[in-house]
Amino acid sequence: MLLVVPYVAAALFVVQSLCLKQFKKAGEHQGEPLLLHASYMLMIAVGFMTWTMLTAWPSTVSLSTFWIAIVYGADFALTMTVYSLAIRTGPLSTTSFCFSASMLLPVAASALFWQESFGFMKWLGVGLFMVSFYFILVYGKKQKTKRITRQWYGYAGLSFLLNGNLSVLSKLQQTMRERDETSVFMTIAFLAGCLFCLIGSVILSRIGRKNKLATNEPGAKMILQNLATFVKYWPSIVGLALTTGIGNWIVVWLSGKLPGSYLFPTVNGGIIIGLVVVSRFLYKEHLSSIGWVGIIVGIAAMIAVSV
Repeated sequence: MLLVVPYVAAALFVVQSLCLKQFKKAGEHQGEPLLLHASYMLMIAVGFMTWTMLTAWPSTVSLSTFWIAIVYGADFALTMTVYSLAIRTGPLSTTSFCFSASMLLPVAASALFWQESFGFMKWLGVGLFMVSFYFILVYGKKQKTKRITRQWYGYAGLSFLLNGNLSVLSKLQQTMRERDETSVFMTIAFLAGCLFCLIGSVILSRIGRKNKLATNEPGAKMILQNLATFVKYWPSIVGLALTTGIGNWIVVWLSGKLPGSYLFPTVNGGIIIGLVVVSRFLYKEHLSSIGWVGIIVGIAAMIAVSV
């Protein structure tokens, strides 16, 4: 039964990506996207805090869990910000593939630092991933969908690194002695993520005003403007809070119960399959024939690394 749970997380992350796609026009004002990310991260933190108070109060937290949670929160804030930028500047299916392929990092870390098996099939999977990347990212530029720019490559590459590091951090926390601190860990992590987003929003707003990229409305007007944006995107924000919170809790919790070589390929493989299908029907994104071959090779790679 436990082996099926990663697919639940995958389904949640598919919906998460669809909610992020709704933020496409949220970049009209400097710092505004970060405020949107901060809002759902705060919802997640409050949810986990409430759950902890109801089920495990009084609860303690070790120093190691606290600092890993802080780093996780900063990484998560950067990941979701960069990923949303990648989605806004490129096709959903290809962006999501790059984001999901970051499972290579925790799989490698599981082998190097936690001595999980990494035999011939794992190496074969890595090789297939390289082939898949070539088919999608090189030949993919010929596909008749949204134009891929140099800016998108930067966002997609950062998403790959940052998202992969999230899984490494979650496994690090769960393989330490305090395995009963998952809810507390998530509370601290998302509070930290919210704080980092708010700080980033202030910095970007000030930079925008200096460069005359943002409007010079009075503070009260800016607050009302941001409130109006929140009201406009509230379904996506609530959807992000639910899917992100529950999905990440499942992955963190399973990190201490399932081998990384199975957990991360399963979750990310499910995301890829789901998003390719969804983006085909909802957004009419078409891959070229060689692009579809790349997707199939990528799925085969995920199967190989999970054997």
